[in-house]
Amino acid sequence: NIEDGKVLEPIKGTCGDTDPVAPDPVVYSCSDSNYTPDSESWYTTMNMGGDLYTAGFSEQHPADKTDIKLPCTIGGTQVVGVFYNAFANKGITSLVIPQGYVDIREGSFGTNNITRLAFPRSVKYIRDASFQHNKIQKLTLSSGLQAIKAGAFDKNRLKTVTIPSTVTELGMGAFNSNLFEDSEAFIRDLNDSSKLISYA
Repeated sequence: NIEDGKVLEPIKGTCGDTDPVAPDPVVYSCSDSNYTPDSESWYTTMNMGGDLYTAGFSEQHPADKTDIKLPCTIGGTQVVGVFYNAFANKGITSLVIPQGYVDIREGSFGTNNITRLAFPRSVKYIRDASFQHNKIQKLTLSSGLQAIKAGAFDKNRLKTVTIPSTVTELGMGAFNSNLFEDSEAFIRDLNDSSKLISYA
């Protein structure tokens, strides 16, 4: 169902998914005493338009570490996003994106094993195929998000999703190939109210 043309109410489903249900994801701020980000030395960076992005793992990153807690600053500079394809196909099982990140670029976490994910209010853009082909069961999209681009959460294990009313752009197939109960489930493309997109 569509409420005010922007929020997709949860769609209950079963679809025979036998994986253990992932616990609810948590949003952290770097000021939280219980948040310990990964070492800055484990990450490479890129500067884009004067803004600092994490761009991948450095040689110092432990090869067997699959739970990722992104740093808020690197070299004293605030990190504002994740660069293109930065962490694609790295075997990541757990990801924390702290408050302060704004832009999650194309393909940045594609083809991993992430099961739960929460976005802080600072994130405005989740771009094309950024979390495609993971195992996400629990997803928290915070108010403040403006755009979910094409294929962003394609090929995951979501049974429900709620899109914040702040979202003004929803890309084609952003939630395709998930575990929604109704294979005919549709929600409106927020850029074109006459266009419907399948999310099953």
